[in-house]
Amino acid sequence: MHDRKALNDLYWQTATWIAILSFPVFALCVAFAEPVVVLLFGEPYRSSGTVLSILCIGYYINGGIGFNSLLLRVFGRVRYMVTTDLATAAISIVAMVVLIQGFGAIGAAVATTGTLLVQNALYQWGLRTRTTVEAVDARYVRPYASILIGAAAAVAIERVFDPPLAVGVVVVGL
Repeated sequence: MHDRKALNDLYWQTATWIAILSFPVFALCVAFAEPVVVLLFGEPYRSSGTVLSILCIGYYINGGIGFNSLLLRVFGRVRYMVTTDLATAAISIVAMVVLIQGFGAIGAAVATTGTLLVQNALYQWGLRTRTTVEAVDARYVRPYASILIGAAAAVAIERVFDPPLAVGVVVVGL
């Protein structure tokens, strides 16, 4: 039993560190997506900033929640994972067909992010119901709340003041 508690602690410590250490890139790509795209790819790609922002949310949550699929494998819950993966693949295909037709690249980004969120929610549910690891460990709510507040503040600063990217880097760093 002691090893399982230690595994829960290790899982949430690792997930929290991943979320914290990747936060600056996440906040920059969500709040200041257009300037980042222009810096990396040039002015013709400015409009793809929205796509970057949407995709970044999905991939950040995917990484920031931790290695839930690997932990399900450690516990031998492969059937649950395969079922989850097949279900989310079907959801993804339907969402892509529907959203790309109506919204193009933004629809594809929304479908991809939505699929990642559904898959991670199901993996977290699997951790809660099929392992001894908690789906949400209350001891780690505070850092995740800080991340959410920090991201919201960066987005608000960008929307209100529209600062240059250099200022955005400083804002995210703070």
